[in-house]
Parts: sequence; structure tokens; C-alpha cells
Amino acid sequence: MKGTQLIAVPFPILLYSSFKHSFDYLFNLFYIYTKVKGLAILNIILNEDVETNLSIQLKAFAEYATDPTPSSALDESVEQINEELQNGTKILTAIVEGKPVATVRFLLKAHLLYFYRLSVLPAEQGKGYAKQLITKLEDFAKQQGLNEVQCNVRYNVPRNLYLYTSIDYQIIHEYDVIKPNGAAIKTVTMAKKI
Repeated sequence: MKGTQLIAVPFPILLYSSFKHSFDYLFNLFYIYTKVKGLAILNIILNEDVETNLSIQLKAFAEYATDPTPSSALDESVEQINEELQNGTKILTAIVEGKPVATVRFLLKAHLLYFYRLSVLPAEQGKGYAKQLITKLEDFAKQQGLNEVQCNVRYNVPRNLYLYTSIDYQIIHEYDVIKPNGAAIKTVTMAKKI
């Protein structure tokens, strides 16, 4: 028709608006969130790509391999992550120009979203991908009617503490994680009300 402008709306978004309260349905739709960053397109997708998730995680946490108390993230396996997925864990992955660059796992709890293993490829760190993943997690938590987002962080990694405090996360709990060798790792739970 003359003077009529058609607007194409991606099918998953139409379905999402109809079934926004059904998380599992949304998960199966392979929901895509797109954001322009400079000239690169950053897609943040909800998926079950365990191999990519673990690959990025191992590269991101490799800097802790020589630490006297290395992160347990370096010991995880595809089988372990698959088991987590069977128990409700979800994976969010950031993709730039077709290449996965960052990933995070998360779990919905009674009133909050808990995320962990936030990982960015070493060559891609410092470009804002971690913050964008966290923003997407916060948006998703709001859509699910949750009012808080939490994560646990090693206290002796200042840049991680800075990342979270720079986006309004606060320390709400301190505790020690006891490693198999008996070493105690001071850890903090950080949270943000949304």
C-alpha cells in the first residue's frame, strides 16, 4: 500500500512478548540481544554452548594457573557444566563479528539472579564486554520479576572489585573459601538491587 511502512520484527521477539513469563520457552528461542559498540556489533545470546563457555573460561582464568591457590574454574569440565545446565544454570555469551568473546553462567533463585564464571578472552578484556553482559543479566532479572543480582569475587583481585563497584555492586558478605591444600581464599559476595 502506498504510504504504508512495514516494520520487520524478528520472530523470536514476537514470541517473547507473548510468552515473557515462560523462561524455558524463551531459552529455547535462542533469544538475541544486539547492541552497537563502535563499528562492531555485539550480540549477547542465551545458549547451551558448553564447549565455547568452557574454552573462554579457561583462557580468561589462565592467569590464575600459577597462583598459589589457583581458581577452581581451571578444573571444570564439559560434563560438570552440562550437569549444572540440567539443574537450572543458563549460559550467556557475547559475540562480536561472529566470534564469541565473553561468557557467563547464571542461575535464577527465589528473589535474585546469581551469576558466576564471568569470563572475557584476554585479548578482548578492557572493551566493556563484561559490563555489557552484566547489564544484560540485570535486564533479564528485571524481566523475571527479580529484585537483586549477586556474584562472588576473590577479595585479592582489585580489578574485579573495581569492576563491580563501578556499576553499583556492594559487598554484602565476606567469607573464606578453604582450598583442598588448606589455604583460605578471602571471598566477598557482591550484590546490586535492581
